[in-house]
Amino acid sequence: MILLAGCAGVDTDVVADSSANDVTETGPSTATESASTTPSMTQTPTPTPAPTETEADTSSDSVTSVTQGRWTLNTTGTAEATVENGVHTYSVYKCERATGTRSLGYTDEVTLNLDYELTAEQWWEVPTVSVYVDGERVYRGTVGDRDGETVFDAEAYGTTDGTIDETVQTGGNTTVRVGLTPSNYCSAGDHATTTLSLSNVSLSTPTAESTGLQWTQNTTGDATATVNDTGHSYSVYKCERATSTTKLGDTDSVSLAFDYELTAEQWWEVPTVEVYVDDERVFRGKVGQGEGETIFDAEAYGTASGSVNETIQTGGDTEVLIGVTPSNYCDSGDHATTTLTVTDLSVSTEE
Repeated sequence: MILLAGCAGVDTDVVADSSANDVTETGPSTATESASTTPSMTQTPTPTPAPTETEADTSSDSVTSVTQGRWTLNTTGTAEATVENGVHTYSVYKCERATGTRSLGYTDEVTLNLDYELTAEQWWEVPTVSVYVDGERVYRGTVGDRDGETVFDAEAYGTTDGTIDETVQTGGNTTVRVGLTPSNYCSAGDHATTTLSLSNVSLSTPTAESTGLQWTQNTTGDATATVNDTGHSYSVYKCERATSTTKLGDTDSVSLAFDYELTAEQWWEVPTVEVYVDDERVFRGKVGQGEGETIFDAEAYGTASGSVNETIQTGGDTEVLIGVTPSNYCDSGDHATTTLTVTDLSVSTEE
């Protein structure tokens, strides 16, 4: 274990909430667009008209928000939303809502790929996949004759399934939303429970290459993240974030080895290495006390250096994150610029 250098009052790994910051994501584009299919909409019983383009206004309903992995789940009423082992499940009764959102930061495009299963106890509510850029919706994949592109199939009193593969041009701070929203006839007597299950969810954005891998850089404010063949460099001021992620695919384990140098102009923010399996975090290496394993050394008003060598058991779709995140005291007067430099980085996997 690496000892923490500093004095009393040192920052812990309790990370400040900077999720409201605008996120910037950079890197040359490598994503390609796949042809999408337009499934037909099958609805056999006809007690009431099928949901139309106009949907019920439930915006005044009280919303419950929870975070699971990198997704923020929002529900109204008794609706349910979960993300477990990479599988999303959204269930609503009549006019309830259940959605999940994920911020991707600044990107020029995003490729959405997922498998879905939609089950309607009676008539269905509306499955949607939406992309927002700088708060404005630029894409909506939905079902039936309504505003957006038909990417779902739906069947009243039954179950449908399919695959969605869409590339959306963005060019700004990008957020993806998936889930169920109420149809215009959600309060009718022949509407009940609708459940949407999503699996193999992939959100791909332009990337940069380092150590033979494709890395996506994410920053807030004026923070910087640089990734190239010689290593990684991250610089933040106070409560900013700077990270990079790489997707490794289905692995049994991942080994990470690198040298680092951490420089704090005053008190430091938190250097971190994280490993996710099926969108769930299974490892966090950082500095200081709190959740995770101490693998970094840090020194206030100075520079610390060292080496990291860790092997993490995965057993699923694996993603690695490296960078600097805000400490609990990032907005204090004795915090300024923190810079993390990573060299001789090696990422190896076993499948």
